[in-house]
Order: sequence, then C-alpha cells, then structure tokens
Amino acid sequence: MRSQANCPFCSIDAASIVFADEFIFAFWDGYPVSAGHLLIVPRRHVADWGDLEEQERAAVTS
Repeated sequence: MRSQANCPFCSIDAASIVFADEFIFAFWDGYPVSAGHLLIVPRRHVADWGDLEEQERAAVTS
C-alpha cells in the first residue's frame, strides 16, 4: 500500500487490523454505529466504489 499524506487509513496501527489480504484490510471502527462494526478499506487509493477493480470489490464483499 502506498502512503498518502492526507489518508487517515495509511497510519492505522498494524496491531488493530483484524483481517487483511492482498486487496483489502479490516479493523474495528473507533466510533462504531453498532457492536461489531468493522471498517473495510481497499489497499489501493481510489476515489469511490466504481474505481475499484473487480477483484477488489469481490474482496470487500466476501
């Protein structure tokens, strides 16, 4: 994952990541809307869902 200065997800502590693969990583939300709420973030910086490659979208939804 390439770091971007203004990206809040580039500085996530590796110890807080609960799942990761080559396309995404997931961690517990610091301000969850419900119990068990995770944030799932693509490793590649994109502007929105439509910019994700098919493999990245599949990783997010699986």
